[in-house]
Amino acid sequence: MKYSCFIIFYLLLTLSIQALVVPVSDTPVLQDDNMLTNFVRNDPDDKKPEENPTKVWLWQQGNNLMIHFSCPIDSQFVVGPVEVRDEAMFSDYVSVQLITLPYAYFAYYYTGYPNGNLVDGIRKEDMSVDLNWDSKYSYKTSYDDKNWELTMQIPLGELRFKSDLPYNWYIILSRYKYATTEYYCSPYFNTNQKKDYFTAGHKIQLNQKITREFNLDFKPYFVKSYDLIEKTSSYDPDMVGLDIAYHPNPTTKIKLSMNPDFSEVPPDDAQDIYNLKYPPYYDENRFFFIEDLDAFGIFSDFFYSRNIVQPQLAYKATGSLGKTRWGILGAWDKKIVSEGELINPDDYFQLLSIIPT
Repeated sequence: MKYSCFIIFYLLLTLSIQALVVPVSDTPVLQDDNMLTNFVRNDPDDKKPEENPTKVWLWQQGNNLMIHFSCPIDSQFVVGPVEVRDEAMFSDYVSVQLITLPYAYFAYYYTGYPNGNLVDGIRKEDMSVDLNWDSKYSYKTSYDDKNWELTMQIPLGELRFKSDLPYNWYIILSRYKYATTEYYCSPYFNTNQKKDYFTAGHKIQLNQKITREFNLDFKPYFVKSYDLIEKTSSYDPDMVGLDIAYHPNPTTKIKLSMNPDFSEVPPDDAQDIYNLKYPPYYDENRFFFIEDLDAFGIFSDFFYSRNIVQPQLAYKATGSLGKTRWGILGAWDKKIVSEGELINPDDYFQLLSIIPT
């Protein structure tokens, strides 16, 4: 009898952790086998089920993961205004978190809105979402007085993942109702789970090979000054540079920047620095230094990148090998002299990191 109970328990446990096998199709697959539902409320955090269940279907179409949401709605459904990328607010929305490397402790974050707003980013180990990362995802959305339908297309070739088949990933689905400020999710998650958060999602299995994009990007820049009053132009060699980004495999990113262009960097927040005993502290806002910085597992009190004033050459590589994350960053700063006084030395900065997880 005990032996029979053990077998039944084992079978139930196996079924409960079985991965959803994502079908391959060029047309929508809306069947029970590839459907996820059972959304529960996690804010307020009472795990209350939805009264009218949201249903989600997954299928792989070539190099894309297709995700279709079918959301029952009522008179409290809020469409909201059209916003610029990564700034959407004041409306209902759904979100997808795709975890391709669970022990690297990050998740790709995508959202869908009734009016087509785009918001995507990276959920980091500290649970914050870095919106500086932009993907090529897209979606189609439509609604009537009873249902909101949304089909999302996520390009998989631009993501980091282990190259061996099958691809065993995790996915977390969420829905936000603006009028009642309620969050629902499937499966249940809580950001207090910390690292366990990245294995708390639904297990999904993809069996079709994903073709990696040849991600070699060149971005040269040149800025020339023109005096509208004197009608003269000037050339400054400091205003010529080149950025190169290369992803040799799904888990590795390499960047090289010669005379980086920081012209689009937002200004620092205003501070009253009058009669300060210590130099003011400014948060880093240059994308080259903040992108993937979590891969190094450090904080600004250990490595303060604002000490690098005007790099002539900077490089960065990050990746993962098994359950180990690694990163390397280097920069040669520019020597700046004003009226015979050394303002900034041409120092070299180096950062190396290996983080076993």
